[in-house]
Amino acid sequence: MSDKKVSSKRPYGENINKTMIQFAATAVFLAVFYALEKSIPLDTSQLTSPIDRLTYTIRWLFLSSTTIMFAMFGVLNVRGNTDAIDPLNGGSENLVELPNRILRNTTEQFIIHASAVLTLSTFMDENSMRNIPLLTTTAGKYFKTMSDNKQSMKKTLEENKSRAKKQFAVTAVFIGVYFAVGNTIPLDTSELTTPTDRLIYTIRWLFLSSLTMMFAMFGVLRVRGSTDAIDPLNGSSENLVELPNRILRNTTEQLILHASTVLTLSTFMDENSMRNIPLLVVLFILGRLLYAIGFSSAPMNRALGFSMTFWPTMATYISVAHTSCIIMSDKKKSIKKPFEENKSLANKQIVATIVFNVLFLLWEITGTNRHVTTNDTNRSFDIHY
Repeated sequence: MSDKKVSSKRPYGENINKTMIQFAATAVFLAVFYALEKSIPLDTSQLTSPIDRLTYTIRWLFLSSTTIMFAMFGVLNVRGNTDAIDPLNGGSENLVELPNRILRNTTEQFIIHASAVLTLSTFMDENSMRNIPLLTTTAGKYFKTMSDNKQSMKKTLEENKSRAKKQFAVTAVFIGVYFAVGNTIPLDTSELTTPTDRLIYTIRWLFLSSLTMMFAMFGVLRVRGSTDAIDPLNGSSENLVELPNRILRNTTEQLILHASTVLTLSTFMDENSMRNIPLLVVLFILGRLLYAIGFSSAPMNRALGFSMTFWPTMATYISVAHTSCIIMSDKKKSIKKPFEENKSLANKQIVATIVFNVLFLLWEITGTNRHVTTNDTNRSFDIHY
């Protein structure tokens, strides 16, 4: 027993020392960073009203939210090239353990970060707002370290990928038809003439999007309340909530990305373009519903619902990121000018979404040179493109 204590104490002590060194390095970096920030030319003197400061903060938080997007790509990269594409029956879920942990932690940290920065902006004057870009500026590195316990089953993987591609094709067609029909629906947003009106309008619609997370949570509670999974540590039935928990986690991640893009998009829109906000929200709700139904019937049936929410969000990210870079690089431009320059933003989004879907589908179909090799010596996967 004493030998076990000695052997376990040493690694723990080494880990603590390693962690403390990283904490010290972080403290030094932050001190240097904020010492140098005074020399950074950030002019926020034009942010004289609360709505201006809130809009400014939301646009910068959009950049912070891209960390979730990149973390999600890390998971998708592994799932799309291994048997982990089927999370319940593939037998290779250990392959996404690392990227999933990165994604979960990034999501949690972003929620705390966004809440703190948004609240802080409500107490700041225009001169103090120069700290918002400093707080939201991030740098990261993605590490791919994977281990496997089972050989990849090529046939099953190819069958699953083929099934997913068919659902992606259906999604591309559906989204194109959806926005074509959606533009014929009489949605009057002409009264949304101020940025405040547009933000309020968007937040109210996003409330409907948040209901998808509420229903996903009820899915977990329903199983826990009627089985031994009610005790997550000692009930020995945690496997029963594996499916609803996955639906809840994915819905939470997708909702954060969706809300970030839609909120930021609304700060660049004029009153006529705001009619696209309800269309994006309804499409998100439909996608989440199909995701839950498809995943519940069979794990590989989730691709339709997932792509129906992820692809429009990704296309909106590209559009908003491009516009954000233009606005942020020219601090002297007024908010009105981007509205005039981007009157056709809604139509560009539709085209960008369809083009993105088609290109992604073609990339998947023609990407025959992507393969997975297993190294039995170090038990790791190397992904080649």
